[in-house]
Amino acid sequence: MTTTRGSASDRLAGLEEERDHLLRSIEDLDAEFAAGDLDEADYRQIRDDYTARAATVLRAIDETERSRVEEIAVEGTARRSPRGLVVTIAVIVIFVAIAAVLVLRASSDREAGEEAAVSTGDTTTDALVECRDLAMSRPEDAIACYDEILTEEPDDVAALTYKGWAQIQAGDVEAGLALIDEAVALDGSYPDAHVFRAIVLAQRGEFEAAQSELDAFYALDPPPETQAVVEQEGLAYTIAVGLLPENLRDCWTASEELVNSGQSPLPGIQCLDAVIAAEPADYDALLMRGWLLMLTVNEEIAPEDREVIYDSAAEYFDRAAAADPDRPEAHLLKATLLDLRGEPESAKAELDEALELGEPSALYASAFPVHDLQVSIEAQLQD
Repeated sequence: MTTTRGSASDRLAGLEEERDHLLRSIEDLDAEFAAGDLDEADYRQIRDDYTARAATVLRAIDETERSRVEEIAVEGTARRSPRGLVVTIAVIVIFVAIAAVLVLRASSDREAGEEAAVSTGDTTTDALVECRDLAMSRPEDAIACYDEILTEEPDDVAALTYKGWAQIQAGDVEAGLALIDEAVALDGSYPDAHVFRAIVLAQRGEFEAAQSELDAFYALDPPPETQAVVEQEGLAYTIAVGLLPENLRDCWTASEELVNSGQSPLPGIQCLDAVIAAEPADYDALLMRGWLLMLTVNEEIAPEDREVIYDSAAEYFDRAAAADPDRPEAHLLKATLLDLRGEPESAKAELDEALELGEPSALYASAFPVHDLQVSIEAQLQD
């Protein structure tokens, strides 16, 4: 364990060094653009690249920190709650991504060589950029930075929101959440504040309240860039899993862990069988049961056995569709199955039915992207 932890610590140190380098590079790039040394097209292209690389590094830091927490917990020497650490890391990753989008969105509203646009009140984008960059690595300094903005503009919604996040990063969740609540009270149309509240509530296990905040976020029709970041970070999926009944959630998370680690999903199937035995018309249990059956198919299975498994999975999808005919997911999953079986006409009919019924739940949307399925079906139809 000592050797493993040492290597994890070395990796973490290297990642943190890379993170700091990228953040400094972003600061230098912003300065060059403000001075007129870069045209807008080059500035945006380079900044987007730095931002994407920084997000990748931050996710790697997240994974490394989680590994260290598990190792420490096994030895019983953890100095803080693993859950608390996971909450903080998740907050940091999503905060950085959305903060980057906020700044890029603000910078896109000005032409190359112009002064920074006003963000809210009289607060300049440049001031928020400076504070944001500090928050990525030094949240305590970022708090002081936001305080300077708020001294001049105490009702600046962006500064209140992001100071709240800086405080959460620094470990003061309640104070940070109070500031974000204040921002929402001042201006309920600021989408970032609703996302941040949803993240904290989800991490606390308050999934219904988190879903309400996420609904408020989408109701504001936020910019596509911000929506994309939220979806990439899996917030809606996390909340959707949390809203499942406890017995079904246990089956789902156990199955997910098995599949992600390359193990057989059989224990998950057995877990779902117990749920279905008690509730034969449980829509999500039936869908998950069919889905896991699909995942048992591999190249080593004989073609005739593969078809038997696919037939069984299709039966579960049909049962789910009968249990709740107004939901689209059963048709989406069956369309995926039919596409795998090389039946594009039937797959298209099922997909069309799914699209008529509306958007699929976040629980299934990421695993079964509609666009990818459409492309696959169309390719088969053209062959």
